Amino acid sequence: MAAAVIAGVLTGLAETSGSCQTENAQNEMENIKRVNFIAAIANEGYWGRAADGAIQTGSQKNMDVKCLGQTNLDSQELLDNLEISINSDLDGIISYGLNQSAEFQKLLEEADEKDIPVVLIDSDVETEHKLCYIGIDDYGTGWLAGKEMAEECDGKANILMIVSDKNITNQVERLRGFHAAIRTYPDMKVADMLECGSSVLTAQKLVTKVMEEQPEINAIFCAEGMGTGACCYVMEKQNRKVGDSMHIIGYDYNGLTKKSIEEGYLSACIQQDSRQMGELAAQVLDKYLNEGIRPAKTIHTHASLIRRDNMQEAEKIDSENVKVEWNYY
Repeated sequence: MAAAVIAGVLTGLAETSGSCQTENAQNEMENIKRVNFIAAIANEGYWGRAADGAIQTGSQKNMDVKCLGQTNLDSQELLDNLEISINSDLDGIISYGLNQSAEFQKLLEEADEKDIPVVLIDSDVETEHKLCYIGIDDYGTGWLAGKEMAEECDGKANILMIVSDKNITNQVERLRGFHAAIRTYPDMKVADMLECGSSVLTAQKLVTKVMEEQPEINAIFCAEGMGTGACCYVMEKQNRKVGDSMHIIGYDYNGLTKKSIEEGYLSACIQQDSRQMGELAAQVLDKYLNEGIRPAKTIHTHASLIRRDNMQEAEKIDSENVKVEWNYY
């Protein structure tokens, strides 16, 4: 009799425990925050690290991060991804900031009306309809690059400036900082500006053409990663090393730029911690969604200027172990 009573009690406890576990699991599922990460381009490098940072940090904070991207730098595809995200009843969005776009501004307003907080990363947009912006100090790193260039060239150079789009906020700010740094050097002159668009092949052809037609150019400042990669490719193909006759400083330290610095095809490169961008974006969304805490409107991430003599500094940033499943629409 006693054994039967005990068995019944244990069975009841087991059923109660199972019920509690099921209820807890259901509550946990209900509390998961759904977030879309919208990249400028899908890759395993710069944007892959940013996405991975958001995924890993989000997973620790009960956040399901889905990554949307495109194979090329296509403004319309990015706008489509943002519109899809806004119409998907999400809790939050992390996105590259597309400035000079009235449609992007309109979509941010729509997200705000639906109480979907949007964190912009890498490139900022002036609007009251974002939660915040996270990225490097573009003006400051441009100034750092300009100062380094002036010192390398002993204050005298004919400079080629390279951008993908002269209207993109982060590149505009980098150019502005670079100009400010070389302003006190009257013999540091900008000879030409090259706008390469979104094609790596086009950038390589344009860089080759300018270097052939304007041999007086002895310094190149690349305000973004694609142009930097194009310069590295051209310099290696021509077996032309940086030094007295050419100085090149660019952005986005990665496997290619590391190899190019080591082999003498690139003078220096601004390294951005894109993983930190993704991590911080997930953190501020978590604080806002769960505690109502608003972040500062601008949050700057770490950046360093990497040369051959300080390459050990670059190893402090984890650029490996990227695990991202990109979704294309």
